[in-house]
Amino acid sequence: MPIQYTNDKQQLYTLYQKPNKRGTLRYYFSQKPSAGAIPVETLPPGYEIYENVNGQVFLRKHKPALITAAERQLTESILQQVGHIKYYKIDIKGTLLGIYTPAADVDRLVGLMTTINPYAEVESVILRNTQWEETMRFELIDADTRIFQALRYCYLGGIDDWIEIGAPAELAQVLQEFVPHIGQESDYELL
Repeated sequence: MPIQYTNDKQQLYTLYQKPNKRGTLRYYFSQKPSAGAIPVETLPPGYEIYENVNGQVFLRKHKPALITAAERQLTESILQQVGHIKYYKIDIKGTLLGIYTPAADVDRLVGLMTTINPYAEVESVILRNTQWEETMRFELIDADTRIFQALRYCYLGGIDDWIEIGAPAELAQVLQEFVPHIGQESDYELL
């Protein structure tokens, strides 16, 4: 039986393999196979299934986790304590712990849609189909002492990149200092 994966958007993906121009196998997830693709029944050794926050599914090399489960849980806890951030996702890539929020105003869309169809599960449909944007990230800069640097995206012309905000510190400290600014005007004043 081929390896299949259902993402957060309830889309079913199948893992396929196909030889590339050099003759080596290329693995990829797809909802529809391309010509010459063969469904895969076992994961290649050393690989794992990864779904990004926007529902794209990939096969990637397994790497040891650098951000701990406790650090992820701490981030979740502080996001819940802040209160004004209703919708969010957390993604971990290497030394980066990213916080994502919807690109659209979900509450406004839910309000508009429930006036049209009050019986639909409008909120879950909107969340399943929204794009998520990384609004803040925390980079592990010292694995031994568990020191993190907070970063936010700078949209000033000529920069358009992630910039450091505040001083490096333990994760709890940087989360408590900067997470309350997510989705607020004060986020643009952080340096």
